[in-house]
Amino acid sequence: MRSAKAFRRVPLVLGLSALVLTACSNGGRGAGNTAGDVATEFVHVHGLAVDKSGVLWVATHRGLIRQNGSSWVYASKDRNDYMGFTVDPTTGTLYRSGHPESGGTLGAESSTDGSTWRHLADVLSPPADFHAMTLNYATPGVLFGWDSGGRGFFSSRNGGTTWGRLSSSGLTDPGIIALAAPKQAGVVFAGTATGLFRSSDDGSTWALMQSLKEPVIALACDPADPKHLLAFTQTGMVVSRDGGSSWQAASQGISNGSYIGAIAISPVDPSIAYAAAATTLYETKDGGQHWTVLRAGK
Repeated sequence: MRSAKAFRRVPLVLGLSALVLTACSNGGRGAGNTAGDVATEFVHVHGLAVDKSGVLWVATHRGLIRQNGSSWVYASKDRNDYMGFTVDPTTGTLYRSGHPESGGTLGAESSTDGSTWRHLADVLSPPADFHAMTLNYATPGVLFGWDSGGRGFFSSRNGGTTWGRLSSSGLTDPGIIALAAPKQAGVVFAGTATGLFRSSDDGSTWALMQSLKEPVIALACDPADPKHLLAFTQTGMVVSRDGGSSWQAASQGISNGSYIGAIAISPVDPSIAYAAAATTLYETKDGGQHWTVLRAGK
């Protein structure tokens, strides 16, 4: 359990984090970038995902990085700001949103290898900037995205080609921090400063889960088991084995005061999961009972 001091710090951290994410932009430093370059410095990790082969992908403020054995390499030559990021664990297709190096916003894009990207849709005008983005593991063609500019919550039913605005009845907190959808048709979770909301109709209507009525900062669903979830809240990392009805502490090994902004559960082995605190990466091999530093922040 976190100390009372850490407990009080989280609302301030949430506010500051929101400001940082909203202000994220790129410096246009693309010259000389090459796919396969060794990544020695991570600049603010925004998202994590594990593909069907067990490779960890790290979406950062300055490009997409993938694990390459014991090292880390850039997946493509761009150093875009990956604000929204998710991977289909079945096909390996990657999806992104955020900001290009030259400025502006990306809308929704996809890639088969992280090297070259296909523009799927603007979604909005100017194009959407999804700061929370996920796909439904039961129906991977269903995607969800929350636009950081306060322009709404959207879903796609055809792999990101077209998008529609969700009415989101019952979602009383307008600021979505994290999205995750388990391998259960129609179900999607939204982490907010109010708590964890659940929808069973693809985001049309929502209810606040009584089991987690505190800020949910990061969230992940097991790609194979809809009852297995990990969440990071103002009191630390928690795990659920019953679809979110109850939660148990799972923070051992994560430094006190750490702000976990992204989590991913491996589709290859559900006992393996990853968490990111700014530029430090944590790994668990026992379902969250113990965490160790995979990569020290710098």
